[in-house]
Amino acid sequence: MKRIAILGSTGSIGTQALDVISSHSDLFEAYVLTAGNNYKLLIEQARHFQPEVVVIANEQYYDTVKSSLSDLPIKVYAGSEALCDVVQDENVDIVLSRDTLLEKVCGYEYMGETNMIDVYIRYLRSKIDDVFSVKMIQTVRGVGYVIKSYGS
Repeated sequence: MKRIAILGSTGSIGTQALDVISSHSDLFEAYVLTAGNNYKLLIEQARHFQPEVVVIANEQYYDTVKSSLSDLPIKVYAGSEALCDVVQDENVDIVLSRDTLLEKVCGYEYMGETNMIDVYIRYLRSKIDDVFSVKMIQTVRGVGYVIKSYGS
């Protein structure tokens, strides 16, 4: 089983990654969940997936997240230094972030915000998945996207 650290689990790619983990819980485990400011959704996700670690980047929400999860055996941290620490955890097999995907597409020098990945995946799905009764482009939570070929 692959242990996944999802940086930005409350964002669009993060929530899609968690959907894939739910669908393939025999293959993937949400080991680390992080969020910048959306502490309410982070708490909800942590209660559902029960990761080993949760990090809220905005330190002003730390006490709220910590107390909301105090009945669960989840480690709660806050701040940018905690984010750096959790991605280096030896128990993490895969770190997923939007930036990781953008670096692969745009190169290491890319700086900025974009929905490029979402747009291209949506475009590819409209060209490929609309042709077939079985959806070929699948989101693999915590990993990315995969094209499945189906034989007759």
